[in-house]
Amino acid sequence: FSRSRTPATRREPRILVHVAAMSWGQSEGAEKLREAVAEVAVSVAPLEGQWDQEKLEKKLYEYFWKGAKGMQFRGQLPKLVNEYADNVIGTVFAALGDREWLLTGQADFLLCLDAGVKATFPPNIVKRMQQAEFEQLVLGAYDRAFDEQRFCPILSEAVPLVVSGPKIKKKVWN
Repeated sequence: FSRSRTPATRREPRILVHVAAMSWGQSEGAEKLREAVAEVAVSVAPLEGQWDQEKLEKKLYEYFWKGAKGMQFRGQLPKLVNEYADNVIGTVFAALGDREWLLTGQADFLLCLDAGVKATFPPNIVKRMQQAEFEQLVLGAYDRAFDEQRFCPILSEAVPLVVSGPKIKKKVWN
């Protein structure tokens, strides 16, 4: 995967091998997720004003590890990956949404999302898909969930300025 995130730029994942998407066992998955989270924490630690790097890393790991908690692993993988992305990115924004480094896209959680899916999803679900297709799926889910979380507060502030009445506001949101 590409590791740099610029808000206005779409990225293409690096395609290394065209084999079935890999799923890890829980211990290996936990370690891979920890590595991906540590990479993000190191990159944003100088920008983070409230938590030290250790706390940031611990919290981010919890968000990605617990993102699949309560999910029903039935249905198509795209739906499940999008649900996981919504859970995780929503939690990240709920906890850290006031951080400038998050709102400006200076943190790229793509590898964390990829590692989180492979670590927390049942292996038989992830192995059904080719690696390149899996990477495109994770990238799309990440970009959509991230952009939604970043845009929703802006929309909620702007709508009342130009729209009046509860029915019209509801139409705008839907």
